[in-house]
Amino acid sequence: MSGQALVEYIMIFGIMAFIGMKIIGGLGEVIDDSIGSLNYALTQQLSTGVCSRGCFFSGYINGVQ
Repeated sequence: MSGQALVEYIMIFGIMAFIGMKIIGGLGEVIDDSIGSLNYALTQQLSTGVCSRGCFFSGYINGVQ
């Protein structure tokens, strides 16, 4: 009887560990994507600056006509 309970506990623990690892992996991917998007946006905003004649980066014109 106790051998069967031990096997059941090990199987349940293994399944829960597998599910937990998948959830953590998915969360890591979401965080990486979010940080990557934030990094790109901040790089574009902070490296463009304000220019009087023409901007170095073509992504933003900064109101220069």
